[in-house]
Amino acid sequence: MLGIYLATKIKYYRPVGLWIIFLSSINILSSIVFLLLPHTFPYTVLKFSELYVSTEVGMWLFVPVLMGMSLLPVPAGILSKGSIMVLSVLYSMIFGMLRYIVFLFIITKFSYIFMPVLYFSFGPLVDFVYVVGIYSLYVSKVSERIAQDHRLWKWVF
Repeated sequence: MLGIYLATKIKYYRPVGLWIIFLSSINILSSIVFLLLPHTFPYTVLKFSELYVSTEVGMWLFVPVLMGMSLLPVPAGILSKGSIMVLSVLYSMIFGMLRYIVFLFIITKFSYIFMPVLYFSFGPLVDFVYVVGIYSLYVSKVSERIAQDHRLWKWVF
């Protein structure tokens, strides 16, 4: 509740305030379920691990497909496109494993109540942020390299 109240007082960084409200809302809902129905609390470390790992493996399989389809019209060599795809998957794997270790540490040292907040706000869906970032950086570098060659810009249209 304090997070929601303080978030409404933020004047200059509205997205930060909205993010705090989002996280607080998830935590409040989880707390209410935990208080009202403690015997049916749906979260265990095993269930969380199964959900996280299966989602993360799905991301590892989906990221190359997404990047491959996105990079298809970009006028660059197959080697550079392939290296960006491999870089994206490696980054996803390394970051996903480190994030999983941190999540397990938080859950075991503090409380199960943080599971929904961790999963929905910092979980595998965050992978799309850096996939888009890697793609944007790559396309930016390619466009800088071919900026003067107007016949190569046909892929934009």
